[in-house]
Amino acid sequence: MNNLLPVTIDKNIIRSVFERRDISDNTIDEYTRLLQSFLIFMTGRKVEDSTLLDYKRHLANRIDISVAYKSKKLTAAIIFLQEIYGKEKFSVKNFKQTTGHKKEGITAQEAQDIFLYIYKKDSRTKAIISLMYYQGLREIEIHRLDVEDINLTDGTMMIKGKGRDDKEMVYLHPECAKALKEFIPDEGILFKSESTNGTNGGRLSTRSIRKIVSDLLKECGINKTPHGFRHLYVTKVLDILDGNVRQAMKFTRHKNVKTLMVYDDKRLTKEDLPRVFNEF
Repeated sequence: MNNLLPVTIDKNIIRSVFERRDISDNTIDEYTRLLQSFLIFMTGRKVEDSTLLDYKRHLANRIDISVAYKSKKLTAAIIFLQEIYGKEKFSVKNFKQTTGHKKEGITAQEAQDIFLYIYKKDSRTKAIISLMYYQGLREIEIHRLDVEDINLTDGTMMIKGKGRDDKEMVYLHPECAKALKEFIPDEGILFKSESTNGTNGGRLSTRSIRKIVSDLLKECGINKTPHGFRHLYVTKVLDILDGNVRQAMKFTRHKNVKTLMVYDDKRLTKEDLPRVFNEF
């Protein structure tokens, strides 16, 4: 095999390759973006049996990105080559990652500071933050919301969760309902893009949602990620329910109990730290 991959492959062609897999549009977008570093790596190189292993070693030597990010980049390259040349031809073990969350969630005090800060912010930002804090929504879940999903009369909301094919009903926290009432448009997409790059009027992307929240956190002097809101929400739910993981799943909408156990293990470790430290 002595094929060359051009660095300037059209993004639509790359997308069409990933679209052969049964994955979401957002994942296809992410893989299309992540593949660019692989194409750059392949500049002047031929596609050979050792290509994926060489790329994995290249990623392993990078100290500027996390193991999780390396894993995503490698996954994009694996899928791309498998779809072009055959699944039996290209495979390599992905990076091993430790379980657990690498970054701390937003604290209750930080959340309070944020809400005090956004008091004068626009209603759209307030609505997004309220959905993250009071309902524990992920960026993808916010991205998918339509006006018809919100029922302020009944105090309910229909959510299409991560990895779900259908919507499920959740009850709105009164404060979240209040924030939505101040913002909600008459019909259509709940959060529309205000971009001038051709997506104006379309659905606000997960990347744009992430940037809105990330910028807000920076303005508040908080060095955390948007996912920190969900981390806080899930931890609070587990605290309230005394660690009843299966009961908590009704609120957190996790598909896998093992994922939720990661939050609970970290919560219990923090509780036990003082007792363990005192013994030494």
